[in-house]
Amino acid sequence: MDPTPQPPARWTWWLHYALYLILVGYVVGVVIVPALREETFGYTYDPDSDSYRFRDFAGILVMAKALWSGKAGYDLDSHLAVTRAWTGRDMAAAMPFPYAPTMLYLLGPFCPLPLAWAFAAWSVFNLAVVGYLLSRPDCPRVLGPIVFLTPTAVSCFTLGQSALLAAAALTYLGRATFRRPTERGTNVWVMALVLWALTARPQLAITAGAALLALRHWRPVLIAVALTLVTTAALTPLLGTRWVGDYFTLVSHYDTTTAPPAFAWALVPSHMNNLRALLTMECGVRDDWSSKISVGVWLTSLAVVLATAWLRRVPAAVVWGSCILLQLLLCPHVNTYELVLLYPVLVFLPHVAQEPSTFRTRIVWFIPLLLCLPPVGPLGIRPSLLFFGLLSFAGVFGWLSVGVVRRGLR
Repeated sequence: MDPTPQPPARWTWWLHYALYLILVGYVVGVVIVPALREETFGYTYDPDSDSYRFRDFAGILVMAKALWSGKAGYDLDSHLAVTRAWTGRDMAAAMPFPYAPTMLYLLGPFCPLPLAWAFAAWSVFNLAVVGYLLSRPDCPRVLGPIVFLTPTAVSCFTLGQSALLAAAALTYLGRATFRRPTERGTNVWVMALVLWALTARPQLAITAGAALLALRHWRPVLIAVALTLVTTAALTPLLGTRWVGDYFTLVSHYDTTTAPPAFAWALVPSHMNNLRALLTMECGVRDDWSSKISVGVWLTSLAVVLATAWLRRVPAAVVWGSCILLQLLLCPHVNTYELVLLYPVLVFLPHVAQEPSTFRTRIVWFIPLLLCLPPVGPLGIRPSLLFFGLLSFAGVFGWLSVGVVRRGLR
Protein backbone atom coordinates (compact mmCIF):
# COMPACT_ATOMS: atom_id res chain seq x y z
CA MET A 1 0.00 0.00 0.00
CA ASP A 2 1.28 3.46 -0.88
CA PRO A 3 2.12 5.62 2.11
CA THR A 4 -0.29 8.41 2.94
CA PRO A 5 0.83 11.66 1.24
CA GLN A 6 2.39 14.00 3.76
CA PRO A 7 1.72 17.75 3.75
CA PRO A 8 4.56 19.96 2.51
CA ALA A 9 7.21 20.82 5.06
CA ARG A 10 6.68 24.04 6.97
CA TRP A 11 9.90 25.54 5.61
CA THR A 12 8.54 25.39 2.07
CA TRP A 13 5.65 27.63 3.13
CA TRP A 14 8.08 30.22 4.51
CA LEU A 15 10.29 30.00 1.44
CA HIS A 16 7.26 30.26 -0.86
CA TYR A 17 6.17 33.60 0.56
CA ALA A 18 9.71 34.83 1.17
CA LEU A 19 10.29 34.56 -2.57
CA TYR A 20 7.12 36.57 -3.17
CA LEU A 21 8.38 39.27 -0.79
CA ILE A 22 11.63 39.36 -2.77
CA LEU A 23 9.57 39.95 -5.90
CA VAL A 24 7.64 42.74 -4.18
CA GLY A 25 10.87 44.34 -2.98
CA TYR A 26 12.42 44.15 -6.43
CA VAL A 27 9.40 45.62 -8.23
CA VAL A 28 9.02 48.44 -5.70
CA GLY A 29 12.72 49.27 -5.39
CA VAL A 30 13.97 48.63 -8.92
CA VAL A 31 10.90 49.28 -11.07
CA ILE A 32 8.41 51.62 -9.35
CA VAL A 33 10.62 54.02 -7.37
CA PRO A 34 13.01 54.78 -10.27
CA ALA A 35 10.01 55.26 -12.57
CA LEU A 36 8.56 57.89 -10.25
CA ARG A 37 11.88 59.75 -10.37
CA GLU A 38 12.17 59.79 -14.17
CA GLU A 39 12.21 63.30 -15.60
CA THR A 40 10.24 62.26 -18.69
CA PHE A 41 8.55 59.04 -17.68
CA GLY A 42 7.86 56.56 -20.46
CA TYR A 43 10.45 57.59 -23.02
CA THR A 44 14.12 58.50 -23.26
CA TYR A 45 15.90 60.37 -26.02
CA ASP A 46 19.44 59.60 -27.12
CA PRO A 47 20.82 62.70 -28.89
CA ASP A 48 23.88 60.82 -30.18
CA SER A 49 21.80 58.38 -32.23
CA ASP A 50 18.76 60.67 -32.48
CA SER A 51 16.56 57.79 -31.32
CA TYR A 52 13.90 57.15 -28.69
CA ARG A 53 13.12 54.28 -26.35
CA PHE A 54 9.57 53.85 -25.08
CA ARG A 55 8.18 52.01 -22.08
CA ASP A 56 5.24 49.94 -23.33
CA PHE A 57 2.77 50.92 -20.60
CA ALA A 58 3.40 54.64 -21.04
CA GLY A 59 2.86 54.56 -24.80
CA ILE A 60 -0.29 52.49 -24.43
CA LEU A 61 -1.75 54.69 -21.69
CA VAL A 62 -0.99 57.92 -23.57
CA MET A 63 -2.90 56.56 -26.54
CA ALA A 64 -5.75 55.34 -24.32
CA LYS A 65 -6.08 58.81 -22.79
CA ALA A 66 -6.24 60.36 -26.25
CA LEU A 67 -8.88 57.84 -27.36
CA TRP A 68 -10.98 58.53 -24.26
CA SER A 69 -10.79 62.27 -24.94
CA GLY A 70 -12.09 61.78 -28.47
CA LYS A 71 -8.97 63.43 -29.91
CA ALA A 72 -7.57 60.32 -31.57
CA GLY A 73 -8.53 57.17 -33.43
CA TYR A 74 -6.81 54.03 -34.66
CA ASP A 75 -5.40 55.71 -37.79
CA LEU A 76 -1.70 56.40 -38.30
CA ASP A 77 -2.07 60.19 -38.21
CA SER A 78 -3.66 59.99 -34.75
CA HIS A 79 -0.83 57.82 -33.44
CA LEU A 80 1.76 60.26 -34.74
CA ALA A 81 -0.09 63.32 -33.44
CA VAL A 82 -0.47 61.81 -29.96
CA THR A 83 3.21 60.82 -29.81
CA ARG A 84 4.35 64.27 -30.94
CA ALA A 85 2.14 65.98 -28.37
CA TRP A 86 3.51 63.67 -25.67
CA THR A 87 7.22 64.04 -26.46
CA GLY A 88 7.11 67.60 -27.77
CA ARG A 89 9.14 66.59 -30.81
CA ASP A 90 8.28 66.20 -34.48
CA MET A 91 8.74 62.44 -34.55
CA ALA A 92 8.17 60.11 -37.48
CA ALA A 93 7.58 57.08 -35.23
CA ALA A 94 4.82 56.09 -32.84
CA MET A 95 3.96 53.29 -30.43
CA PRO A 96 1.18 51.24 -32.12
CA PHE A 97 -2.04 50.56 -30.18
CA PRO A 98 -3.20 47.16 -31.51
CA TYR A 99 -5.70 46.60 -28.70
CA ALA A 100 -9.45 46.27 -29.14
CA PRO A 101 -11.71 48.93 -27.55
CA THR A 102 -12.11 46.68 -24.49
CA MET A 103 -8.65 47.84 -23.44
CA LEU A 104 -10.02 51.35 -22.96
CA TYR A 105 -12.33 50.06 -20.23
CA LEU A 106 -9.49 48.18 -18.53
CA LEU A 107 -7.18 51.21 -18.59
CA GLY A 108 -9.96 53.70 -17.81
CA PRO A 109 -9.33 53.80 -14.03
CA PHE A 110 -5.66 54.60 -14.66
CA CYS A 111 -6.22 57.36 -17.24
CA PRO A 112 -6.92 60.22 -14.75
CA LEU A 113 -3.53 59.64 -13.06
CA PRO A 114 -0.20 61.11 -14.19
CA LEU A 115 1.74 58.59 -16.26
CA ALA A 116 4.30 57.65 -13.61
CA TRP A 117 1.71 57.26 -10.85
CA ALA A 118 -0.53 55.25 -13.19
CA PHE A 119 2.42 52.95 -13.86
CA ALA A 120 2.99 52.58 -10.11
CA ALA A 121 -0.68 51.74 -9.52
CA TRP A 122 -0.63 49.28 -12.43
CA SER A 123 2.48 47.59 -11.02
CA VAL A 124 0.95 47.29 -7.55
CA PHE A 125 -2.18 45.80 -9.10
CA ASN A 126 -0.06 43.23 -10.94
CA LEU A 127 1.76 42.38 -7.71
CA ALA A 128 -1.57 41.85 -5.97
CA VAL A 129 -2.74 39.53 -8.74
CA VAL A 130 0.48 37.51 -8.54
CA GLY A 131 0.09 37.35 -4.76
CA TYR A 132 -3.42 35.96 -5.21
CA LEU A 133 -2.16 33.31 -7.63
CA LEU A 134 0.57 32.27 -5.22
CA SER A 135 -1.92 31.96 -2.35
CA ARG A 136 -4.11 29.47 -4.19
CA PRO A 137 -3.91 25.82 -3.06
CA ASP A 138 -3.09 24.64 -6.58
CA CYS A 139 -0.04 26.91 -6.87
CA PRO A 140 3.08 24.70 -6.81
CA ARG A 141 4.91 25.39 -3.55
CA VAL A 142 8.16 27.37 -4.11
CA LEU A 143 8.09 26.73 -7.88
CA GLY A 144 5.20 29.18 -8.33
CA PRO A 145 7.04 32.28 -7.07
CA ILE A 146 10.21 31.18 -8.86
CA VAL A 147 8.29 31.44 -12.16
CA PHE A 148 7.44 35.07 -11.40
CA LEU A 149 11.05 35.85 -10.42
CA THR A 150 12.44 34.77 -13.79
CA PRO A 151 13.77 37.46 -16.18
CA THR A 152 10.83 36.98 -18.52
CA ALA A 153 8.22 37.54 -15.80
CA VAL A 154 10.13 40.46 -14.29
CA SER A 155 10.26 42.12 -17.72
CA CYS A 156 6.45 42.22 -17.65
CA PHE A 157 6.69 44.48 -14.59
CA THR A 158 9.46 46.60 -16.13
CA LEU A 159 7.55 47.15 -19.38
CA GLY A 160 4.14 47.38 -17.70
CA GLN A 161 2.72 44.62 -19.87
CA SER A 162 -0.62 42.87 -19.27
CA ALA A 163 0.71 39.31 -19.71
CA LEU A 164 0.64 38.66 -15.95
CA LEU A 165 -3.06 39.56 -15.81
CA ALA A 166 -3.70 37.37 -18.86
CA ALA A 167 -1.99 34.45 -17.10
CA ALA A 168 -4.24 34.98 -14.08
CA ALA A 169 -7.35 35.16 -16.29
CA LEU A 170 -6.49 31.91 -18.12
CA THR A 171 -5.73 30.21 -14.80
CA TYR A 172 -9.13 31.24 -13.42
CA LEU A 173 -11.04 30.16 -16.52
CA GLY A 174 -9.23 26.84 -16.69
CA ARG A 175 -9.84 26.13 -13.02
CA ALA A 176 -13.53 27.03 -13.43
CA THR A 177 -13.98 24.47 -16.22
CA PHE A 178 -12.89 21.62 -13.98
CA ARG A 179 -16.58 21.68 -12.99
CA ARG A 180 -19.34 20.67 -15.38
CA PRO A 181 -21.04 23.61 -17.18
CA THR A 182 -24.24 23.17 -15.17
CA GLU A 183 -22.63 22.17 -11.88
CA ARG A 184 -23.40 24.25 -8.83
CA GLY A 185 -20.63 26.71 -8.06
CA THR A 186 -19.82 27.50 -11.69
CA ASN A 187 -20.09 31.30 -11.88
CA VAL A 188 -21.03 31.87 -15.51
CA TRP A 189 -21.12 35.65 -15.24
CA VAL A 190 -17.65 35.94 -13.69
CA MET A 191 -16.28 33.63 -16.38
CA ALA A 192 -17.95 35.76 -19.05
CA LEU A 193 -16.54 38.96 -17.55
CA VAL A 194 -13.01 37.51 -17.50
CA LEU A 195 -13.36 36.36 -21.10
CA TRP A 196 -14.68 39.81 -22.06
CA ALA A 197 -11.57 41.38 -20.48
CA LEU A 198 -9.40 39.10 -22.62
CA THR A 199 -11.00 40.52 -25.77
CA ALA A 200 -8.74 43.54 -25.24
CA ARG A 201 -6.22 41.27 -26.95
CA PRO A 202 -8.36 39.31 -29.44
CA GLN A 203 -5.86 36.47 -29.85
CA LEU A 204 -6.14 35.65 -26.15
CA ALA A 205 -9.94 35.73 -26.31
CA ILE A 206 -9.86 33.36 -29.29
CA THR A 207 -7.67 30.91 -27.38
CA ALA A 208 -9.80 31.05 -24.23
CA GLY A 209 -13.05 30.95 -26.20
CA ALA A 210 -11.94 27.86 -28.11
CA ALA A 211 -11.07 26.08 -24.85
CA LEU A 212 -14.42 27.00 -23.27
CA LEU A 213 -16.37 25.82 -26.32
CA ALA A 214 -14.34 22.59 -26.44
CA LEU A 215 -15.41 21.91 -22.85
CA ARG A 216 -19.04 22.85 -23.63
CA HIS A 217 -19.00 25.99 -21.50
CA TRP A 218 -20.79 27.93 -24.20
CA ARG A 219 -22.82 30.27 -21.97
CA PRO A 220 -19.82 32.37 -20.82
CA VAL A 221 -18.77 32.67 -24.47
CA LEU A 222 -22.17 33.91 -25.61
CA ILE A 223 -22.39 36.39 -22.73
CA ALA A 224 -18.85 37.65 -23.39
CA VAL A 225 -19.63 38.14 -27.09
CA ALA A 226 -22.76 40.11 -26.18
CA LEU A 227 -20.82 42.22 -23.66
CA THR A 228 -18.14 42.93 -26.25
CA LEU A 229 -20.67 44.07 -28.83
CA VAL A 230 -22.50 46.32 -26.36
CA THR A 231 -19.41 47.88 -24.79
CA THR A 232 -17.75 48.40 -28.16
CA ALA A 233 -20.88 49.98 -29.66
CA ALA A 234 -21.01 52.35 -26.68
CA LEU A 235 -17.56 53.68 -27.64
CA THR A 236 -18.36 54.20 -31.32
CA PRO A 237 -19.56 57.83 -30.86
CA LEU A 238 -16.24 58.51 -29.16
CA LEU A 239 -14.03 56.68 -31.65
CA GLY A 240 -15.93 57.75 -34.76
CA THR A 241 -17.40 55.70 -37.57
CA ARG A 242 -14.07 54.90 -39.25
CA TRP A 243 -12.44 53.19 -36.31
CA VAL A 244 -13.37 49.65 -37.42
CA GLY A 245 -11.63 50.05 -40.77
CA ASP A 246 -8.64 51.78 -39.21
CA TYR A 247 -8.29 49.06 -36.57
CA PHE A 248 -8.52 46.29 -39.16
CA THR A 249 -5.88 48.05 -41.27
CA LEU A 250 -3.58 48.28 -38.25
CA VAL A 251 -3.83 44.64 -37.14
CA SER A 252 -3.85 43.19 -40.67
CA HIS A 253 -0.54 44.94 -41.44
CA TYR A 254 1.09 44.20 -38.10
CA ASP A 255 4.36 42.95 -39.61
CA THR A 256 7.69 44.45 -40.59
CA THR A 257 7.00 44.08 -44.32
CA THR A 258 3.68 45.87 -44.79
CA ALA A 259 3.41 48.03 -41.64
CA PRO A 260 4.03 51.79 -42.05
CA PRO A 261 7.61 52.76 -41.13
CA ALA A 262 6.19 54.68 -38.16
CA PHE A 263 5.06 51.34 -36.67
CA ALA A 264 7.52 48.85 -38.17
CA TRP A 265 10.28 49.76 -35.69
CA ALA A 266 8.19 48.34 -32.82
CA LEU A 267 7.51 44.99 -34.53
CA VAL A 268 10.56 42.84 -33.82
CA PRO A 269 10.33 39.12 -34.71
CA SER A 270 13.64 38.53 -32.92
CA HIS A 271 11.80 39.27 -29.67
CA MET A 272 9.37 36.44 -30.32
CA ASN A 273 9.50 32.70 -29.72
CA ASN A 274 6.91 31.45 -32.19
CA LEU A 275 6.55 29.99 -35.66
CA ARG A 276 6.54 33.47 -37.18
CA ALA A 277 9.95 34.24 -35.68
CA LEU A 278 11.31 30.91 -36.88
CA LEU A 279 10.10 31.46 -40.44
CA THR A 280 11.23 35.08 -40.61
CA MET A 281 14.55 34.91 -38.76
CA GLU A 282 15.73 31.41 -39.70
CA CYS A 283 14.08 30.56 -43.01
CA GLY A 284 14.14 33.99 -44.66
CA VAL A 285 10.37 34.09 -45.27
CA ARG A 286 8.90 37.57 -45.63
CA ASP A 287 7.38 38.67 -42.33
CA ASP A 288 3.92 39.27 -43.78
CA TRP A 289 3.80 35.73 -45.16
CA SER A 290 5.20 34.32 -41.91
CA SER A 291 2.35 36.02 -40.07
CA LYS A 292 -0.29 34.70 -42.48
CA ILE A 293 1.06 31.16 -42.35
CA SER A 294 1.16 31.30 -38.54
CA VAL A 295 -2.44 32.54 -38.32
CA GLY A 296 -3.65 29.74 -40.59
CA VAL A 297 -1.78 26.99 -38.72
CA TRP A 298 -2.82 28.41 -35.32
CA LEU A 299 -6.54 28.62 -36.09
CA THR A 300 -6.51 25.19 -37.75
CA SER A 301 -4.83 23.69 -34.67
CA LEU A 302 -7.40 25.25 -32.34
CA ALA A 303 -10.14 23.83 -34.54
CA VAL A 304 -8.56 20.37 -34.23
CA VAL A 305 -8.54 20.66 -30.42
CA LEU A 306 -12.15 21.82 -30.46
CA ALA A 307 -13.28 18.97 -32.73
CA THR A 308 -11.34 16.36 -30.76
CA ALA A 309 -12.87 17.49 -27.47
CA TRP A 310 -16.35 17.31 -28.96
CA LEU A 311 -15.81 13.84 -30.42
CA ARG A 312 -14.29 12.23 -27.34
CA ARG A 313 -13.91 13.00 -23.66
CA VAL A 314 -10.84 15.16 -23.06
CA PRO A 315 -9.93 16.47 -19.57
CA ALA A 316 -10.15 20.23 -19.07
CA ALA A 317 -6.46 20.44 -18.13
CA VAL A 318 -5.49 18.85 -21.44
CA VAL A 319 -7.67 21.24 -23.43
CA TRP A 320 -6.37 24.36 -21.69
CA GLY A 321 -2.75 23.30 -21.78
CA SER A 322 -3.01 22.47 -25.49
CA CYS A 323 -4.70 25.77 -26.38
CA ILE A 324 -2.19 27.86 -24.42
CA LEU A 325 0.81 26.06 -25.89
CA LEU A 326 -0.63 26.48 -29.40
CA GLN A 327 -1.08 30.18 -28.66
CA LEU A 328 2.58 30.54 -27.67
CA LEU A 329 3.94 28.44 -30.53
CA LEU A 330 1.77 29.49 -33.46
CA CYS A 331 -0.03 32.79 -32.88
CA PRO A 332 2.00 35.44 -34.77
CA HIS A 333 1.48 38.26 -32.26
CA VAL A 334 3.23 36.75 -29.23
CA ASN A 335 6.34 38.33 -27.73
CA THR A 336 8.85 36.57 -25.51
CA TYR A 337 7.54 38.12 -22.29
CA GLU A 338 4.24 36.31 -22.93
CA LEU A 339 5.94 33.03 -22.04
CA VAL A 340 4.62 33.87 -18.57
CA LEU A 341 1.38 32.34 -19.92
CA LEU A 342 3.07 29.03 -19.16
CA TYR A 343 2.07 29.55 -15.52
CA PRO A 344 -1.49 28.20 -16.10
CA VAL A 345 0.06 25.16 -17.81
CA LEU A 346 2.20 24.66 -14.71
CA VAL A 347 -0.92 24.73 -12.53
CA PHE A 348 -2.87 22.35 -14.77
CA LEU A 349 -0.04 19.88 -15.39
CA PRO A 350 -0.68 17.75 -12.26
CA HIS A 351 -4.16 17.08 -13.66
CA VAL A 352 -2.58 15.81 -16.88
CA ALA A 353 0.50 13.87 -15.84
CA GLN A 354 -0.44 10.53 -14.35
CA GLU A 355 3.16 9.37 -14.43
CA PRO A 356 5.28 8.82 -11.30
CA SER A 357 5.68 11.95 -9.22
CA THR A 358 9.46 12.03 -9.78
CA PHE A 359 8.93 12.53 -13.52
CA ARG A 360 6.25 15.16 -12.94
CA THR A 361 8.54 17.01 -10.52
CA ARG A 362 11.32 17.10 -13.07
CA ILE A 363 9.32 18.14 -16.11
CA VAL A 364 7.70 21.15 -14.44
CA TRP A 365 11.13 22.70 -13.87
CA PHE A 366 11.47 23.03 -17.63
CA ILE A 367 9.01 25.95 -17.46
CA PRO A 368 11.16 28.30 -15.32
CA LEU A 369 14.14 27.19 -17.40
CA LEU A 370 12.43 28.49 -20.53
CA LEU A 371 11.58 31.73 -18.74
CA CYS A 372 15.24 32.16 -17.77
CA LEU A 373 16.68 32.00 -21.27
CA PRO A 374 18.58 35.27 -21.77
CA PRO A 375 16.87 37.93 -23.91
CA VAL A 376 20.11 38.62 -25.78
CA GLY A 377 22.23 36.90 -28.34
CA PRO A 378 22.46 36.52 -32.11
CA LEU A 379 19.10 37.20 -33.69
CA GLY A 380 19.26 33.99 -35.70
CA ILE A 381 19.71 31.82 -32.57
CA ARG A 382 17.38 33.15 -29.91
CA PRO A 383 14.02 32.64 -31.69
CA SER A 384 14.90 29.09 -32.73
CA LEU A 385 16.29 28.25 -29.29
CA LEU A 386 13.11 29.39 -27.55
CA PHE A 387 10.83 27.91 -30.19
CA PHE A 388 12.34 24.44 -30.11
CA GLY A 389 12.60 24.52 -26.33
CA LEU A 390 8.92 25.36 -26.11
CA LEU A 391 8.13 22.81 -28.81
CA SER A 392 9.95 20.13 -26.80
CA PHE A 393 7.90 20.89 -23.73
CA ALA A 394 4.72 20.88 -25.83
CA GLY A 395 5.71 17.47 -27.15
CA VAL A 396 6.03 16.06 -23.62
CA PHE A 397 2.72 17.66 -22.67
CA GLY A 398 1.10 16.08 -25.73
CA TRP A 399 2.54 12.65 -24.91
CA LEU A 400 1.17 12.86 -21.36
CA SER A 401 -2.18 14.09 -22.65
CA VAL A 402 -2.57 11.22 -25.09
CA GLY A 403 -1.95 8.76 -22.27
CA VAL A 404 -4.58 10.42 -20.07
CA VAL A 405 -7.17 10.48 -22.87
CA ARG A 406 -6.58 6.82 -23.72
CA ARG A 407 -6.94 5.75 -20.12
CA GLY A 408 -10.14 7.76 -19.86
CA LEU A 409 -11.63 5.89 -22.82
CA ARG A 410 -11.11 2.45 -21.28
